[in-house]
Amino acid sequence: MEAYADDIVALVTEIRDGRLPDPLRTMADPSRTALAGHSTGGGAAVLAAMETEGVAGVLGLDAWVEPLKEHIDAGLVIPQLHLGSQQWRGGFSEPWLRRLGLASEPWASYRIEGSAHTDFTMIRYITSIASLVGWAGKVNGERFASIATGVSSSWLMALLKDGPQAAVAAL
Repeated sequence: MEAYADDIVALVTEIRDGRLPDPLRTMADPSRTALAGHSTGGGAAVLAAMETEGVAGVLGLDAWVEPLKEHIDAGLVIPQLHLGSQQWRGGFSEPWLRRLGLASEPWASYRIEGSAHTDFTMIRYITSIASLVGWAGKVNGERFASIATGVSSSWLMALLKDGPQAAVAAL
């Protein structure tokens, strides 16, 4: 996870220093950088936000934050939204996510009923095997995508377009 976070911090630094290649350089606004990730990537996004200044917010999708044990109580003072699967409710990462929430402000966490951890990935849409072997949740895939994409994109748009207050209001 630390290697993932280091990569994220390096990319944020490249964006801030204007060292991205065109056309990305003209498209990226260093003052509007949010981090998002699923599972290990979600935990890495939290850690990267702890290690670099100026990140506007973090979106975690079933973020695996258990490896951040020594950092978790530092929390973050930027908006965070955590969307999780029903499958991970009560799992090994949940107590650590709860501690992160208690140490952070503003912060919100929601679970999508009937969902599984891999529903946040493309496997469900590539093959039906995920449903057959129990890797997909019971919620309809289109419904899951509509909820996860709608909530995530609305929150990120509020955060990056209208600022932290709008993101907090959207929580």
